[in-house]
Amino acid sequence: MLLTLAFHSTQSLYFTQYDTDVKKGIVAMKKITKQLLLLIFGLALLQPHIITAKKCNNLIILLDPDLNEQTDAKSKAITVHFIDNLYEKAAPMIVSTNIVQNFCFWKKELKQDLEAIKQEALKSKNIDKATTKAKNLFAQNEILKTVHASFWLLVSGTDISNNDWYCYVHKKTHLILFIPKNYILQRAPQTPSNIDAQLEICGIKTTDLDNINNVSPESILNHIQSKENLSPINIIDGFKSIFITKKPVDETEELPAWNFYLQGHGGPSIKKRILEQESTSLIDKINTLDQALNYTEPQY
Repeated sequence: MLLTLAFHSTQSLYFTQYDTDVKKGIVAMKKITKQLLLLIFGLALLQPHIITAKKCNNLIILLDPDLNEQTDAKSKAITVHFIDNLYEKAAPMIVSTNIVQNFCFWKKELKQDLEAIKQEALKSKNIDKATTKAKNLFAQNEILKTVHASFWLLVSGTDISNNDWYCYVHKKTHLILFIPKNYILQRAPQTPSNIDAQLEICGIKTTDLDNINNVSPESILNHIQSKENLSPINIIDGFKSIFITKKPVDETEELPAWNFYLQGHGGPSIKKRILEQESTSLIDKINTLDQALNYTEPQY
């Protein structure tokens, strides 16, 4: 499997409220990144020594393993990228479950308000008026009123539709796979109508994935909530289980090639560094106190 990998930190993008140093974002995910690289280079070894030019499959990976993003939308950088691809349908994506759950929760619980915002945008064709509408609608909500109104405009204009997406929820870890239906048609136009067979040709296996029938925010949210007591396996093992990694029986047939585009948060590493500094300071204070308590007056 031939793969190329692009790394992006979301610390300085869109609605991020904290650090803007891209390097911190890379550091924050270094543990997952290292394991992903081991997986990626292991898959690459399966490719023939001579690699001819070929069209690669693309995959967007949006990770929030530390659950930075919640339904209060205080942190939402990864969510914005998720919404972007829902709108563009540019490529398949593997997304942390909490990102999807938050979006589906808003679409269900704020359905009436979001629809009003969307209709204002369509009617007025004016972003400022639609944003003002969103601001006014959430003005009495102590939590949501702190979120920039343009974010709710973004949410209101995007949806997860059965007409556009295949959706698979991992059975053993907190990952969800989305595949644009038009993407599969472009990559495997001559394959059987069975979607699992089409995905296999594209290099994806569905053994450990639950297929969501009649894809919608409500159906996805219901499935996620039914699995809330899941004891997840390691996220890297989860990734491995999604891809076909064995050579075909026919040695002339190559495994699919992939471009991976990986995004995640930088916050946790900063928090960890602060905690380490605070712990070191506390240990120093304890040691100083211990020395003072055990201090013995010299005898003359």
